Amino acid sequence: MLLSCQSEKVAEVVPAAIPSATVSGDLVGAAGEFITLFAGPWLRGNLDPSGYRTQGMRIGEDGTFGFTIDRVTKGQHYALRTETGFLDLVLFPGDDLKIKLDSLGQQKVIVATGRGAGKINFQRLEQMEYDTRRLFESADADIFAERADSMVESRLRLLDAVYAGHADSELIARQPNARDIRELIADSPISLPEYAYLKQVLGAWRLNVTTAWMAEASRNPELANQKIDFAGQAFNPFFTDRYPEPEHLHDFSLANGLQAMLWVQYLHHRATNSGRLITYGNWQERPWDGYTEWETGYLRDHFSDHIHSEYVGGSARWYLSMGSDNRSYYDRLNAEERTAFDAEVAVFTRLLSDGTRRENGFEADSRTLDKTEFQGLLGRYTGEPLLINFWSATYAGSSIVDDIPLMQDFEQRNAGEISVINVCIDSLKHKELWAARVMHGGWDNAEHYFVPIEGNDGMLDAFSSRNLANFCGGGATQAIVDADGNIFREVDSPFYKLAGSLERQQAP
Repeated sequence: MLLSCQSEKVAEVVPAAIPSATVSGDLVGAAGEFITLFAGPWLRGNLDPSGYRTQGMRIGEDGTFGFTIDRVTKGQHYALRTETGFLDLVLFPGDDLKIKLDSLGQQKVIVATGRGAGKINFQRLEQMEYDTRRLFESADADIFAERADSMVESRLRLLDAVYAGHADSELIARQPNARDIRELIADSPISLPEYAYLKQVLGAWRLNVTTAWMAEASRNPELANQKIDFAGQAFNPFFTDRYPEPEHLHDFSLANGLQAMLWVQYLHHRATNSGRLITYGNWQERPWDGYTEWETGYLRDHFSDHIHSEYVGGSARWYLSMGSDNRSYYDRLNAEERTAFDAEVAVFTRLLSDGTRRENGFEADSRTLDKTEFQGLLGRYTGEPLLINFWSATYAGSSIVDDIPLMQDFEQRNAGEISVINVCIDSLKHKELWAARVMHGGWDNAEHYFVPIEGNDGMLDAFSSRNLANFCGGGATQAIVDADGNIFREVDSPFYKLAGSLERQQAP
């Protein structure tokens, strides 16, 4: 009935795509707070194909803020963030969102109005959440599949009803949050492109939750030697005659769904062609000999050129941004794909090759510190408060880059009150990556130093509970040395605060 009703909806006239999008809003009681709008590509910390850089601003005295993204990557996740909250947004070109909340962390369904709001509000419905315990409590693949399929089907029925605008339907009346759903239909109806996108998200969820269940099953000793039945109901959606190709891979849920499909296809391939018994206990074992070559070839043979290009190019771009060899993916791009890839990352590639040799000070020996030199640096700030920002070049994209506008704002607001130094902790081989990350992010007007993990064990014991080498795995932490030389390590969110409030907060 829902399908027949849906067909009655008059086809929309969708205007030509506008490459930009706007996000504005009103946060009640948040006057003067700092807010950022950052992008979250498929591989966290990756270089954004559109060239987008995180934006930040102070919320006005009336609680309003506004951002414009000149070139939107369609369907990619963006997010608004303040000290007290976080709001995930999926944007399309032409979106014009209005946000009105008491705080970004407020648990509310209708957070946005305006063009593009429907897809955001729909994904905040309680029906889009899932009970992990119930899904994963059974080690039986068929029981898991029945539950997962039932959840997908119920979500699809609800999506059809919302898209069709059937606010008075029996289906919606039965929902415990019927009021929220009706408000969504009235205030932020779902457009045809949003409907198509949400259907893809629901399909990708089925694949992603299956590999998550497989990971849970791998820890069950009773299943360690049980053969995985790839012909079973749990794996029905994974095979290409039933797997709908995503429109794009900008949304990490869609990209992760494709990656999950590739994993299962490869395991099935290994089980069929190598005679290896693939069980719940051994399916994650590495290395997967020849996987990259098989993966890219499979994409080439079974998917459109643009999906192959996005997947392989995105992987190559991620390895590049991590300071790792990306040839295993880059070499599998065709000539046209390489041209597009090179155009997007040329600046970063140049910075990687000559960043520490350019006339910007990064090549200076004084920027690279050992234990003794680090203590000497601290001595220059004796008698005054100092904030030290420790970070990793390898995972800078996911741990620090999105905070650059916030950190710059902190230094401007606290000039003369507290000094800030930024200390990158990483392997010496990533010194060029350190320089590239700083310059690519427009962060080179701050005070930067590099400390190689080699030979500097124990250097940070007074400033962090983390082992020095652990910084190579990502993350950032801040410490404060006050005017009396007292060290306060792992300070919580210092860049949102004024220097005076920091000192009071950290006082013994």
